[in-house]
Amino acid sequence: MTASDRGAQRASAVIRFEAHAVARMVVVAVLAALVAVGAISTTRPDPVAAGASSVSPRAVIIVGPSGKSTSDYLKEGELLADQAEDAGMGVTRIFHPRATWQRVVESTRGAHFVVYFGHGNGWPSPYPPFQENTKDGFGLNAYEGAPSGSHVYYGGNRIREKIRLAENAVVMIYRACYAAGNGEDSQPIPSRAIATERVDNFSAAFLANRVGAGVVMAYRTKQWVNFPAQLMKPHKTMDDVFQTRSSQPGWRMSGWMGEILYQTDSDRTDGARIRLDQHPSGGYSRAITGDLGLTTDEWLGAAQEPDATAPDLTDVTASAGGDVEPAGGDSTVAFSPNGDGIDETVTLEHRVSEGAWVDVDVTDSLGTVVRRLSAWSEAGLGMTTWNGRDDEGAAVPDGTYRLSVTARDSSDNRSGAVPADVRALSVLRAPAWDAEAFNGTDGDSLAATAAFDVELMRAATVSLRIKHADGGMVRTLQSDAAFPAGTFGAAWDGRDDQGAAVEDGRYFGVVTATTEAGSVTHRLKVWHGPFRLRASDKTPSRGQRVRFTVLATEPLAADPRLTIKQPGVNAFYWNTAKVGPNEYQAWVTLRSGGRAGMLQVTVTGRDVASRSESYLKSFELR
Repeated sequence: MTASDRGAQRASAVIRFEAHAVARMVVVAVLAALVAVGAISTTRPDPVAAGASSVSPRAVIIVGPSGKSTSDYLKEGELLADQAEDAGMGVTRIFHPRATWQRVVESTRGAHFVVYFGHGNGWPSPYPPFQENTKDGFGLNAYEGAPSGSHVYYGGNRIREKIRLAENAVVMIYRACYAAGNGEDSQPIPSRAIATERVDNFSAAFLANRVGAGVVMAYRTKQWVNFPAQLMKPHKTMDDVFQTRSSQPGWRMSGWMGEILYQTDSDRTDGARIRLDQHPSGGYSRAITGDLGLTTDEWLGAAQEPDATAPDLTDVTASAGGDVEPAGGDSTVAFSPNGDGIDETVTLEHRVSEGAWVDVDVTDSLGTVVRRLSAWSEAGLGMTTWNGRDDEGAAVPDGTYRLSVTARDSSDNRSGAVPADVRALSVLRAPAWDAEAFNGTDGDSLAATAAFDVELMRAATVSLRIKHADGGMVRTLQSDAAFPAGTFGAAWDGRDDQGAAVEDGRYFGVVTATTEAGSVTHRLKVWHGPFRLRASDKTPSRGQRVRFTVLATEPLAADPRLTIKQPGVNAFYWNTAKVGPNEYQAWVTLRSGGRAGMLQVTVTGRDVASRSESYLKSFELR
């Protein structure tokens, strides 16, 4: 098996230690004991007596897609991963073709040593403008199995947003263009100012307080240095580690050169220092930025104080959009994942006591896990969304599903599971009115009815009713009628069950479909009346200038007119002007006199069938 094959095999382990790495975890206990007495100078201490306890520093080695260099980087990444394991670190490999952003985000949570091999996209460069959505970060696989010739950049902004390392973590950017000062191989050696700016920019996101790195080391060329072994030596500063000589003397720009040195303060990161180790003819291929005096003892200390407290997970609630309701008094949250764009997802809200991964297992009525979800949540209120699909991307059958929610922190401490039940009901698809408004009781045929159209994904029993906005029942169009799969509709003429004309206003078509999996109800609004009236301020003041917008249900013969009544002043009139199909506007300056109370605005007009129409709406006047 080649090094590349071994890397691909091991890449399936996410946030866990390989078995042989776990066996080496006692090495760190040795180191801690001997550091205390100052008696260690080797990198591979012997185990100590029983009773000592510690945890390994956790290393994450990332190898992104890098075109023709990918195979070399996989070999170098595997070598460095082996060195880290030999030094006593627990290692996670995130290797092409599985080096995705999601896996990097999850695996680097709480990591102490992160190494990235791959493409670099820095600044200054020939590719303006400067922005950090894609610059100064990782080049990764867009999806698992993506080819080595393609990559997606996740820049400094994404790193600040999502990456959370252990305190004082060490980050190594290996082989990436621009990170250490030099650009691409075809470009000339830059000035010192340009090289410094590139190094400063590339390290800035990792050194942000919320991300957690203590230093960032950048190497443009292969380094014949066992960096994991150096990090595990006590009493060394990170600058000492950076100044380690190559194990292959004469290898160009490998290991500490020390011939042309430059050190300066960072412009991007407060308190950070930058050191460049320049080659006389090869330029800038070695750099370190951050707290150069950070010691290996301090770095190792972060790994020796494990968090043993599980996060608290509370206030887990499920919700779906307001257009789908559980029917028959059922309190289970219902959603409708059938591709019609109406309430396709269910949302789980939660509250966690600390930043943690929130894991959700979705199980069906037989107890089979059909979907696993995982997302990082900062401390406080957060949410997770399920789209009603299983792990293969297929829509789940209708039925009730249990969402079991667990929080786990970066140390893999887990809360207890909190359940929430939801119901997926896809039988009712794309219910809709054929018009936003109609005027069924004025005696003409211009907009006499509104049809409520329904599509059934499978045979169901259907009820279709009209309700007023206040919830009162108005009209039953269908009552528990059996329908096959397909499309049907029912028209409403604006009258109630007794045949009387309804008042102008908003109504809801309420359709319920029932199958053996349960019932689901959709509510969709429709307007009955000749006009709708909107105001730019729903609680205007006397003397204020207000824009009124009139939406006419039927085509009009002329622009409508407004009659405005304010308490304590005479009524006055205002003409509107057409601004769109059946839409009219007027800017009205209200009278400054009178008193507060109810402002009454009446819209009057004549439709193309020569029928006079009017509509009154009141607003609170201050």
